[in-house]
Amino acid sequence: MSNLRRFALLLPFAAAAFFPFGCSKDVIIGAVISESGSVEKYGGYVKKGMDLALEEINASGGVNGGTVTLIYRDDATNANRGTQVTTELIEEEGINVIIGAVSSPVTLAIAPICEKAGVVLLSPTSSANSISDAGDWIWRNYPADQIEGTAMAKFAKEEVGAERVVIFSLKGTWGHGLSDVFTSQYEGRFRKVEKRFEFDESTMDQLAGWVEEAKAMEPDAVYVVAYDRELIQLLQLFDDAGLDAVLMSTAAVTADIGRRAGASAENMVYPQIVLDLESKEPAVERFISAYRAKYGEDPEIFAAHGYDAVKLVVEAIRTAGSTHPRSIRQGLSGIENFDGAAGRTSFDSNGDVVRYPRIFIVRGGTPMPYDKLKDQGGSLFD
Repeated sequence: MSNLRRFALLLPFAAAAFFPFGCSKDVIIGAVISESGSVEKYGGYVKKGMDLALEEINASGGVNGGTVTLIYRDDATNANRGTQVTTELIEEEGINVIIGAVSSPVTLAIAPICEKAGVVLLSPTSSANSISDAGDWIWRNYPADQIEGTAMAKFAKEEVGAERVVIFSLKGTWGHGLSDVFTSQYEGRFRKVEKRFEFDESTMDQLAGWVEEAKAMEPDAVYVVAYDRELIQLLQLFDDAGLDAVLMSTAAVTADIGRRAGASAENMVYPQIVLDLESKEPAVERFISAYRAKYGEDPEIFAAHGYDAVKLVVEAIRTAGSTHPRSIRQGLSGIENFDGAAGRTSFDSNGDVVRYPRIFIVRGGTPMPYDKLKDQGGSLFD
């Protein structure tokens, strides 16, 4: 635990009374969300969850006698845009707590601004390992890549029995970080990552040739670190090339992948922090019911994380009795086993949530838990 976080835990809540932030009853929370750009789909899910949480909170009386307002800014999935709108929220709107961003590169870009200003930043979906070291004002309620990458490396070793793996990865913080974790946890005696193909918008036209090159390596598994748009394109290229390998991907996969990618997604495996639509846990059940009533559709896990982010910030303010940023930070530090839509949340000394993924496999166009498939006598190689 850093000295500053340790100090935050010891700081009396009453100290907030000396600061003007604690005087206003109404609560204004900033939100830096990708409403456009490469991860706008995920940003849309997050925003729906946040809006639902806000509606519920204010319908039940707000927090500490005041109403809660969210001020949204679109970062366009762009680090420069993210820093611009974050600065605007802090300097022009006087915001002292921000929920965001959706993508790790944007979160890492805006974290120094929040850290310098003493503004709490809570990301609902950013997973890059380096966020753990981004500062004492930086939090997230989504697990770090270290957990996910380790889980998939274990799957490749123990379930696939893979001796050769090829990686296709988006360039950037998220792609590099997750691929590095997977490689470090997977490689060993008789196990090797044969090659990592890194791509971005400028090299998408080279993917078909790279897929043929990968096929010639005869990998046992291919690990794809990409968002849905690029993943679907790669799945089709793998199918066209007749690539015979177990396909693995990331927690960025959404539940509609079978419908959108068709037969090319069949038997792909990926990790996911579970949102069980049949859950009997009261908090999860309430969220799913309310989400369906408001939007007429089932929620994605990213909506659950957006929903929980708002509830966590409000819970921190409620327990602290103040909207001063130090009090909010202290309130977050004190949260243990918070019952939310995405499960129970506690934060470690780095402001990270610790939550482990479940492995899913696409069968008949529909994702199902891999352990459930095995319990039914099924196999990865059926």
